[in-house]
Amino acid sequence: MGTEITYRYNAYHIFNHSEAELLAMDNPFALIVLAAQKALLQGKVAEEELASHRLTVARALIQSKKFSHNKIKRLLLFLKNFIYIGNEEINRKFDNQIEQLTGGAITMGIIETIKKIEREEVFEKGIEKGMEKGIEKGIEKGKREVIENLIIKLGLSDKQVADVTEMPVSFVKKIRAALKKKK
Repeated sequence: MGTEITYRYNAYHIFNHSEAELLAMDNPFALIVLAAQKALLQGKVAEEELASHRLTVARALIQSKKFSHNKIKRLLLFLKNFIYIGNEEINRKFDNQIEQLTGGAITMGIIETIKKIEREEVFEKGIEKGMEKGIEKGIEKGKREVIENLIIKLGLSDKQVADVTEMPVSFVKKIRAALKKKK
């Protein structure tokens, strides 16, 4: 029928700008692009060199004085997680270098905030997992109660209970055995 759909969109290649150009920009996204450029080096350069690149981005962020403390804290957290370095000693050095860059004036706040944000994220994940497990246990308990009632109050066979509850007969038999032990 000659019908055609064409999608056109602007694309940005993260290597369209050099490190110097990105560092000179006022846009915080420029630092994210620079971090992405550096992150692509992961596995291609030693962790020490990658840490040096990460520090370059952090230094530019802190020295720019273009961003609020809160934005700096968030961007440093992003940077620390995005350009991931598994070596704890290198990470401690990074924290110390950040402290030196800020003269200790805001560093403890940054480091504490980063740690606090990380703890909050872990805590939230823990709550979500706990709720999921609680829901699963609640459903499991509800199924058990229904099966027990079908066995005790209606006297249905294992197969009948399994058919009604859409549970395996083996599961129903385990519950029946547990009920017998209770008596």
